[in-house]
Amino acid sequence: MKEIKVDNIIKRDLESYGTDMYWRKKQANTYQKNGTADYYGSYRGKYFSIEAKAGNGHPLSMAQMFDGYLVVKAGGVFIVAFPDYTTFTKIKRCKINLDFGNTNRCNELSIEDYGKLENLCRKLNSDRKTVMFY
Repeated sequence: MKEIKVDNIIKRDLESYGTDMYWRKKQANTYQKNGTADYYGSYRGKYFSIEAKAGNGHPLSMAQMFDGYLVVKAGGVFIVAFPDYTTFTKIKRCKINLDFGNTNRCNELSIEDYGKLENLCRKLNSDRKTVMFY
């Protein structure tokens, strides 16, 4: 399945929530920060970001995984959507401790913590299953 098909499934689903959900699709350009998720918004006051993946194309990058880590650390949810994505409210939820280390700055990771995040990214790319981190 191509990523555009996953995008269409996500758009159709997000549109179905009406006024309970505000969302936008990222418009990529040369000034866009690396790793920014494809979709972002708020559902009933909770921030979310969604990274769409076809499962046979480009794998989840470490920049995307790190961006998701920052979203979760700030209290939002991060979704990696593969072709098995069906609906926002029925995604498998994983409370994985993404709070690696005790750094004062949220955008820093130790070498050990980077390795943990890298292993999680590898696992997501090999499983190719939609998951929500919170």
